[in-house]
Amino acid sequence: MRKIYHIGRSADDCITEGGVSRDLAFSRALGSLATRIQVGRGRLRNLYEVFKFLLLPPKASVVVIHYPNIGVPVSDKTPAGQYIRKLYVLLVERLARTNVLCVDVADIPCEQALDLGLPIPRYYEDIEFRLFNAAKVLMPASGSMQKMIVSKYPQLKSKNSIVCNNGGAQYFPKGSQEKNSLVEAKGVKFVYAGTLNKGRSIETLLDLFQGSRNTLFLLGAGGDWIPDRIRESRNILYLGELSEREAFRWVSDCDVGLIPYDSTRHYYNVAYPTKLSFYVAAGIPYLCTPVVEALEIHRRYECGWILPIDQWQEVIDGIDAADLASRKKSAIGSSNDFTWESTLEPFLKFLQQESLDLDLVD
Repeated sequence: MRKIYHIGRSADDCITEGGVSRDLAFSRALGSLATRIQVGRGRLRNLYEVFKFLLLPPKASVVVIHYPNIGVPVSDKTPAGQYIRKLYVLLVERLARTNVLCVDVADIPCEQALDLGLPIPRYYEDIEFRLFNAAKVLMPASGSMQKMIVSKYPQLKSKNSIVCNNGGAQYFPKGSQEKNSLVEAKGVKFVYAGTLNKGRSIETLLDLFQGSRNTLFLLGAGGDWIPDRIRESRNILYLGELSEREAFRWVSDCDVGLIPYDSTRHYYNVAYPTKLSFYVAAGIPYLCTPVVEALEIHRRYECGWILPIDQWQEVIDGIDAADLASRKKSAIGSSNDFTWESTLEPFLKFLQQESLDLDLVD
């Protein structure tokens, strides 16, 4: 069997930001199957490791890379940064001529920036176009993302193989180590686990739980502004930034996971709702707005509620115990389908087969 190489993070990394969990899941799944070119240890070390590999590339091997986290600084606008981007893409194109290049597509930065009203990083367009064309296989994180890529680049239709985001690992223990806040919580325990920056409907969540007989837990980065906002609210608890593993423990102790995406935004209808998988993998149902990917999942599993956010108050205040128990049972029964092990199993089989095929061709 020929070698498999992976430019990615260490499988032992501890992360607190959900956007990196996909990269880390690949690292854990590939394990001893792949030789890792490790990134995530500082800018200079990343550059050294990546370019050492690309300047002396293997041949007749399988190489897995991530996009947009390619392992080198993309957003650096200095002349040196521009040179690094151009050299990186040229070397990856060269590598792809003699190897099987697999590109994991976690996000489409230009589309995200356009929809969220952020400055559009045009330099990503060139990287995206050239990496996608060089790859033998693209692995977009959702069905909607796959359709968008094919619409933008019709010639890539045969290269796409969806690897949806999922939410946790089978070996993650359930149940928090610190249960004091949960023991004291009143009513049904709702939780939001994710980035807590303003502008992500977090303010709406806080308003929905003002004076509620139920409890809201907030887990994630970017919530420094929240303590002042909830000073008078005894039923809203901000737990701050936790590791992925510890967040999973807390979530598994709650009753309902919240996903307040703005369903009018194009980007949120393209991106896979990772929070949904995280909640179901932890064995709890979700309450989510009607974004496209969540609706697709709900049609198959029905272990939560899909409602416009202006109808959430009715569920939050009037949730029925029997209904909640039924949906929680469904979530627990479906939880293994939402782990990274389940999602990445077909991809690992593909990699092994590609590696064997290269042996036969050689």
